[in-house]
Amino acid sequence: MSNLQKTALVFLSLVLYAGIAVAQVNVVTEKVKTGVIRKLLRFTGETRPLIETFAAADVAGPVAEILVEDGQEVKKDQNLAVIDEVRFDISLRMAQAALDRANQQLIEDQRDFDRNKTLFDKSAITQKTFDMAETALIKSKTNVKQMQAELDKAKLDLQRCSIKAPISGFFVDRAIDLGQAMNRGQNMGKVIDLSTIFVEAKIPEKEIYKIKIGQKCLIEDQFPGEISFINLYADNSRAFKVKMTVPNPEIHFKANMFVKGSIILEQYDNAPVFPTQAIRNYRGQQFVFIAENGIARKINLNIVAQEGEITFAREVEKDMEIIVIGQDGLDNGSSIKLRNGDGEKP
Repeated sequence: MSNLQKTALVFLSLVLYAGIAVAQVNVVTEKVKTGVIRKLLRFTGETRPLIETFAAADVAGPVAEILVEDGQEVKKDQNLAVIDEVRFDISLRMAQAALDRANQQLIEDQRDFDRNKTLFDKSAITQKTFDMAETALIKSKTNVKQMQAELDKAKLDLQRCSIKAPISGFFVDRAIDLGQAMNRGQNMGKVIDLSTIFVEAKIPEKEIYKIKIGQKCLIEDQFPGEISFINLYADNSRAFKVKMTVPNPEIHFKANMFVKGSIILEQYDNAPVFPTQAIRNYRGQQFVFIAENGIARKINLNIVAQEGEITFAREVEKDMEIIVIGQDGLDNGSSIKLRNGDGEKP
């Protein structure tokens, strides 16, 4: 073989070697392991207080004092505001005076009745005279009862000048100002209980059959709750209102917040799970690449469950080497070179 032929052969060998080297793609893999994963139904909802009550005036009058501000924690029966008491104090004293007069009249009518009864028993007066005395006594007794009721009402009105918290919770939505005239039944604000909250969400009709009362859920991926109410009547968008009860002892959630959550439809134990970052999508078909003897093999996926950074698909089995970095430059059958974070993989 001539020198020229030898040189050509060496050159051809170098070119072929370079071609093989260029064809190899450096990738990083991760072995599929078993773990626990849940199938989740994602939703966006709004928080609602477990109990929401109005603090309302039970008497009319100008506001003399405001004792709370929005966001303040209050206890049941705590005073929230005071309506001017002057008129109600006067009414109370008038009612007391009327009762005193009625009691005095009753004493006089009782004496008159006793005297007339004695005379009637001795046949000293007529039946008509006795009946008149008895009627006067009955009227006096009735009048005392009526005046006592008026006094009780006056006391109650004076007490109700203080607007009290109907429940323990937080005072919100103050709707009055100092000196403002309030009508009976007018609301001054709300008291809400946030120790437990409702999360309200609308679930599409195609998903509603998957859930039931008592089913577990997660709010913001960390706060547990359970479904407590499912409306049986869809709205105009064919969605059903669902309420989830969520403990909220640290008051992490406020009222009327938008939150994200998930309903746990099913839990898979000892499932082969792999990193979600390995998944790629082409024209709606999701797939991953696995490493087999230096070759990348493409596997189309039908995902069963996906939870955060891990995914479960039945096409992926335990101990497969899933390509998690470098898969964007691969085709089915591509030659690959395995590497780990510190260099070439052994």
